[in-house]
Amino acid sequence: MSVWFRHIFCTLVLILTTCAAKAQENIGIDVLLDRYQRSCEECLNLRDRVEGGEKIPTEEAENMVQKFINLNRLLNDMAPELNDTQMTRFKAIGNWFRTGNKPLALNQMPLSRVTAALPSAKAVTYSENFILPLPAQTAPLSAARAEIRIYILPSISFFPRTYGAMAGVQSGRWGGYARFAGRFNAATPSYSCTDEGILDNGSTIWPNGESAEKALQITAGPLYGLNSWLDIYAGLGYGRYQVLWQDIDGNWASVGQGLRGLCTEAGALASWKNFTFGAGVSTISFRSLTPTLSLGINF
Repeated sequence: MSVWFRHIFCTLVLILTTCAAKAQENIGIDVLLDRYQRSCEECLNLRDRVEGGEKIPTEEAENMVQKFINLNRLLNDMAPELNDTQMTRFKAIGNWFRTGNKPLALNQMPLSRVTAALPSAKAVTYSENFILPLPAQTAPLSAARAEIRIYILPSISFFPRTYGAMAGVQSGRWGGYARFAGRFNAATPSYSCTDEGILDNGSTIWPNGESAEKALQITAGPLYGLNSWLDIYAGLGYGRYQVLWQDIDGNWASVGQGLRGLCTEAGALASWKNFTFGAGVSTISFRSLTPTLSLGINF
């Protein structure tokens, strides 16, 4: 009788030990699933913040999503160790991440209160992945700059002085812009003269000392984001510039040939919150050099 009792007792101890080990392993997996669920929620909250217009540093967004990816890979590797309930939860979290719709099942699964170290040897090996990876370790995140950003910037140019505005739109890193600048007045030339004031008939203009400038620039091109706050742009278009002199009779004469033709430009935009400062330079037919400053908003 005592022999049978010892056999039964040993068998029960073995069963209880195995169940305890299995339960402890399940606790470790539940802790991983807790972290996976919290990481999913953080990523989706990040997406909502971006869609709401908040400017999120690219590094922060990439690190947050990479953390989720690391946990996903770890749990995929541990799939044979997951029981049916844990596998259902794992798939539900992944579906939540893909669709943005939180499954009802997750609302009924409170996060574990266990904070002890994970017992699984594989989990311990992978635990380093829970530290946010360095930027060099992260994969590019298109969602980090997936918001549509719009720029509106009044501008002023010098040599000659013109006034205008620049408008741009950007989705992700790439976008486009258009800029218009000009200087207009009521002066209309009645005739022309050379830069020395010589008329077509060989005589000389008699100026009264009044002068005027007419200028126009229309350009457009691509816009590219270097990071979360700095963008560069370059464009082509049309430009013209003409100086006018007024004679003693009150008539205006166009002076010289002026400038007319291809206008090229390049510059950069620096943003801080919803304010953007721009600086660039343009040229007409590569015969002039006109710096431009802009200050406006982005949203």
